[in-house]
Amino acid sequence: MLLGGAMCLGAVVFALLPALARADGPSGRDILVSVGPEEQEHPAVAYNPARNEYLVVWTNDRSENDDLFGQRVSGDGTPLGPPFPVSTGSGADRRLPAVAHNRARGEYLVVWEHQDATGIKIKGQRLSAGGDLVDGE
Repeated sequence: MLLGGAMCLGAVVFALLPALARADGPSGRDILVSVGPEEQEHPAVAYNPARNEYLVVWTNDRSENDDLFGQRVSGDGTPLGPPFPVSTGSGADRRLPAVAHNRARGEYLVVWEHQDATGIKIKGQRLSAGGDLVDGE
């Protein structure tokens, strides 16, 4: 999905991230965050000023389940390591993620809509500054 709202099949792309903006205007280059065979949509992003990096999370739309993945991105737009699972598994759809950075703890909180046979809930997962699951899934 582009920041303007157009769906991008098989990739999550951000047209502009705030740290890439220059005093004389935005840099104007797209940043490819993730490429995959499935539809990847509903991206959300949080900035960690202590590390000058972002955490991007999105829904990976698979045939039977919607899973959540994340990617750390440096302030200059370089991906930091590979994309990683935030919440995955069969029997549930995970959609519409949001992410925030907690400066005091140096970690992120990702929340999403979780739908399974019991209904729709809001779930969350804490991640370390390095993108590791704090509480396990």
